[in-house]
Amino acid sequence: MKDSSQPNYNYKKLRGAAPNGALERRPFRLLPNDTHRFKLIAATIAGTLIGISLILGVLYFLGPIKLPDVTERKTPANLFSVSKSNKDHAKVALDAIGEINSVASVGANYIQYTGAVQAARIKFDSALRSFDSTTPEDERFIAAMEDDFQCYTDAATAWNEFVQNGNEFGFMNPKSYSRLPSLESKYDFTKDAQGRYFREEVIGHMLQSGAAKFADLNKALRSS
Repeated sequence: MKDSSQPNYNYKKLRGAAPNGALERRPFRLLPNDTHRFKLIAATIAGTLIGISLILGVLYFLGPIKLPDVTERKTPANLFSVSKSNKDHAKVALDAIGEINSVASVGANYIQYTGAVQAARIKFDSALRSFDSTTPEDERFIAAMEDDFQCYTDAATAWNEFVQNGNEFGFMNPKSYSRLPSLESKYDFTKDAQGRYFREEVIGHMLQSGAAKFADLNKALRSS
């Protein structure tokens, strides 16, 4: 006779009737194979959810950012002008900046944006080397274009920081080597109550500043 005090893992025996005709009540137990199966299913579901979260996080940080609408001009266009002898060179340099502005205005992911900045920098530097016998006005115009281009370079640098150190929701606690604290006043963005930067705010402000300066320079070039 079997010892009834030992655990019985046989479902069929658990469902049998007692000798007196009443249903036998025994505690529900999982078969060893079922326990392993449930653990395997739970681990699979957890792994899938983690994988989806990682993919969404990567897509978020590499996903597109679109240039905000520019509604203000902080730099009066009439402060800049360029000599006629260098106007064509200035136009080529400004067109290079305009290419970045166009990419940002339609929306670009991180790889597309940084590629556009690198390609534009090559054209921009080549145009600046073509300037000849620059006047003080030319020098101011060149400095203004450099300042404008820097906005787009800063946006690329900031975006890289968010890709490297940000979370999947677009927030980032800056590292000790981060450049963002030194750029807060320039672009008018701030940390939240937890000391984090938000990607859309930081990069959006930089692109907006670049677009505003580009519009002013373009207007000044046309009137020169």
